[in-house]
Amino acid sequence: MNPAETRVYVSNQGNASVSVMDTANNSVVATTAVGMFPQGVTVNPAGTRAYVANFSSNNVSVIDTATNAVCQWVPRPVPSESPLDYRAPLLPLSSSATASSECRCRSTGQIGAEPAHHAY
Repeated sequence: MNPAETRVYVSNQGNASVSVMDTANNSVVATTAVGMFPQGVTVNPAGTRAYVANFSSNNVSVIDTATNAVCQWVPRPVPSESPLDYRAPLLPLSSSATASSECRCRSTGQIGAEPAHHAY
């Protein structure tokens, strides 16, 4: 919702878009194409930009709220502090290994334990 509470921005996961609704009459005033599987929208304090997290596109769409058009795409940062690719499941090295001790990352082949927190 914008700071004036006159517009609501709704992510439409099924069709990769954001709908802009007028709160005075609950009608859709614009629909903007964004990245794949948008999962959330936030508006800056000035109400001039809406930011949309696109899960499957691994980016953020920035919408100019005056025109309701995407004005920028921001790539999602990838963690560089860990050698493991946390997006790929970890596989046991042997039947005696457990997921909490000795595991091999499926995509990189590196050995390590899965961390408790995934920071992206």
